[in-house]
Amino acid sequence: MKKMLVLLAVIAFVATSALVAVADNGPAEIKMSLKKMGVVTFDHAAHQALDACAVCHHTDGYEKCGSCHGVDPNVIKSKDAFHKQCKNCHKEKGGPTKCKGCHIK
Repeated sequence: MKKMLVLLAVIAFVATSALVAVADNGPAEIKMSLKKMGVVTFDHAAHQALDACAVCHHTDGYEKCGSCHGVDPNVIKSKDAFHKQCKNCHKEKGGPTKCKGCHIK
């Protein structure tokens, strides 16, 4: 009986840990409205399946990009960071590289 209770406790712990890990992946989709270039809809869920989070979230806390980029004058602006990171990856992996491939007016 004790073995069964321990087994159930372990299963409950593992299941809860898995749910927390899955739930902490951020939004499935991110929309960025840009004044001149329209809306960029970023399929966060699809990109998570392609690469490790740390490839884009290069900080330990996985903060939103705008928490540093475009705020801290010592950090590259959001636009420049996105264009460098995203376009280079898209060139390597076959994603869109032209403006209208991401920016929808």
